[in-house]
Amino acid sequence: MGRRRQFLGFVASLIVFVGGASSASAQSTTLLTAGVSPNGTLTASWSMPYYGVEPTFIEAATSSGTDYEGWFYEWSLVEFDLLSPGQTSYQGGYVLPYGTFYVHVGSIDVPCFYSRLCPVREFSQMMLVTHSPPPPPPAPAPPAAPPVTPPPAVEEAAGITTLSTAQAKKYVRLAVKRRQGKYPKKLKRSCKRRSNTRMRCKVRWNTKKKRYRGTMTIWTKRKSSKVRWYYKFRGTSTKKKCKSKRKSKCKKKVRWG
Repeated sequence: MGRRRQFLGFVASLIVFVGGASSASAQSTTLLTAGVSPNGTLTASWSMPYYGVEPTFIEAATSSGTDYEGWFYEWSLVEFDLLSPGQTSYQGGYVLPYGTFYVHVGSIDVPCFYSRLCPVREFSQMMLVTHSPPPPPPAPAPPAAPPVTPPPAVEEAAGITTLSTAQAKKYVRLAVKRRQGKYPKKLKRSCKRRSNTRMRCKVRWNTKKKRYRGTMTIWTKRKSSKVRWYYKFRGTSTKKKCKSKRKSKCKKKVRWG
């Protein structure tokens, strides 16, 4: 605060030059506003009672305590700056630390002082200002949930075409030939769809010695670039010329696939 010491030295020499002043009711500036700018610097404004009262300095300190002349104590001072004649507002050039501070403006009642009726300085009333740290940034919003896309059907994902009823009946006939070595006679099929690639068919056919009844399931799958078909049969075979009284001798369960 070297500028303050220089100013105090100037005031002391001024008092000596004038020859002292008796205490009288001098007019001082009136502090109107005091605060902290968005940049963290001190701001203030004041008014003067009449022409001849000039602002001379502004002070800010962490404590409201003053010495016997009205100055803030040196140890609590955070800002001191000289003012120009006729100046009515102030914008500090230094960023204040965070905290609470007291501000006042010093002035001189020129006619009163040079008439040796007033002291060399008068102080405005004090104002309290607070420099608070900025609020913490808001917490980042949680990431938006990815859109829920229903999984594609297995048939669609594999690029398999729909199994038609005609194809299912054809594969039933081929399945019997694959198991028995020749196409069935009097084959009857009634198919119902279970999915795009699966059909369940009630079937019946005869061979020379047996009658077959049951359910055959046909389905397709894509392997590499080809669509392959599969089958599963659950049913019974009955001997045509069975004279046994025990059904188990004439009728047996059949499981293919």
